[in-house]
Amino acid sequence: MSTQAYQSLAACYDALNSGADYDAWAAYLDAAIRPVAGHGGRILDLACGTGSVSLLLAKAGLQVIGVDCSEEMLTAAQQKCA
Repeated sequence: MSTQAYQSLAACYDALNSGADYDAWAAYLDAAIRPVAGHGGRILDLACGTGSVSLLLAKAGLQVIGVDCSEEMLTAAQQKCA
């Protein structure tokens, strides 16, 4: 899928992925990352989309930097994590 397609999807991305178990995915990532990063460790969330997992990892005590090729996705992530 092209970057342009993700720009168009940003507004409805969360609704389209409403069935995703982000809590389970974030818990899995946290368990894998925590031994290396420790509490308060800094991680990079590549292709962070609208920031759903980034937000959960931040709430778990990690410093998260979200990166995405879609400016619209990053805007949605920034609004969600504000």
